Amino acid sequence: MTDASLLAPGSSILQVNSYDIKGGAESVSMNLFLHYQDRGYRSFLFVGTKQGSDPRVREIDRGMSRNAWERVWLTKAGKFRQAKEQSPWARYRYYASRFLAHPLNSVHAACGGLDYDFPATQNLPDAISGRPDILHIHNIHGNYFDLRALPLLTKQVPVVMTLHDAILLRHGSGSPTAGRKNGHRFVGIPQRLAQHIRSSDDQKIAEIFRNSTVYITAPSVWLMDQVPDSPLSPAVAGSRIIPHGVDLSVFHPHDRYRAREELGLLADRTILLFISNGIRNNPDKDFLTLHTAVHRLAATDPKRKILFIAIGEDGPGERAGNLEVRFLPFIRDTGILARYYQAADLLVHASRTEAWGLTITEALACGIPVVATAVGGIPEQVRDGFNGSLTVPGDPFDMAAGIRYLLDDDTGRERMGINAAKDAKARFDLEVQAGQYLRWYREVRSAWERRTFGN
Repeated sequence: MTDASLLAPGSSILQVNSYDIKGGAESVSMNLFLHYQDRGYRSFLFVGTKQGSDPRVREIDRGMSRNAWERVWLTKAGKFRQAKEQSPWARYRYYASRFLAHPLNSVHAACGGLDYDFPATQNLPDAISGRPDILHIHNIHGNYFDLRALPLLTKQVPVVMTLHDAILLRHGSGSPTAGRKNGHRFVGIPQRLAQHIRSSDDQKIAEIFRNSTVYITAPSVWLMDQVPDSPLSPAVAGSRIIPHGVDLSVFHPHDRYRAREELGLLADRTILLFISNGIRNNPDKDFLTLHTAVHRLAATDPKRKILFIAIGEDGPGERAGNLEVRFLPFIRDTGILARYYQAADLLVHASRTEAWGLTITEALACGIPVVATAVGGIPEQVRDGFNGSLTVPGDPFDMAAGIRYLLDDDTGRERMGINAAKDAKARFDLEVQAGQYLRWYREVRSAWERRTFGN
């Protein structure tokens, strides 16, 4: 029986993201994309860079341009876009081709400014047969999205934007590095010129938001609370907090020792797990604090054999007495990834900033307690003493103490694991998340039609 509160089955939902496979934001959009298809919607996912092999995911044409010169060089750049992450030579050819395509834009970007020149952005509503009933935008950073097209897009179709972090909220804020992960990047460019370019960008972006109408979602109260005081605020016509969900048919409790046997891990080890897209070079995840905490734990508990597995970046392992540190590359197979959660005693997470930790949600769904820093939206996932422990950010001693506390209390840790799985089933099920979106899409569509057509 059809639920009349949902967006009508058969409606078109076009999602847009920087990548299809990379980190938590990409997992969210991909999960929704597949789930909508399974529920009978015309579901589309367009990305700036396609890294997976799913033929249903489409890559936005970043070689599209307004003149022949740019098209030639952007097409050349496109040939090296994926290879640039693995090869320095490909990376050089990629950026050299983009520079030749539009030198002024390249200088602008080198000063910390934003690269706007992606004409295909304004054609997104016409990229599928029949305009989408909902255009759902995720991350817009990643050098693929022309923010100047946002006012036009919001007049053509209802636009939902999911905030995965606070970057968008800092655009147009006047900060020298507002909304950018990299500020003034090249030596030799005058600092005053760089500041002028960024300030000019901020003013343009604030104007873009004032002329747009969007409907905002965020996974956490912490992140949503930042919207009213942000430059994005004038564009917001409605908002909804929708926690990110996970597929509970994949991420669920499983016998720990059977999981270890399947992965070839020793049964007598205390296994601590950390997962991140990028480990050593991702300062927000603060691997140094985590690494120090684990070494301190091992030193203060010499009889315990500890295996610390860090997934997300390959590299040589470490051995120090009773501690082994093992690095594994990013695991795309969610079934195998779930086994690592199920094999672990604890997930450990030392982020300095985190709007929502999807790896935390996945661990909780597998019945694994979490020791994490009390930052951002994490306290909305991890309830101290209920399904894990919260620690002070940047403090390896407090992190080590939090881990030790749970490891020394077998009964309490088991109870927290049971709580974690039950809580995740109630709050973080992908079915629940998708249902909340589909109900809100219907409300957004109706509100947008009234605003646009006056009916």
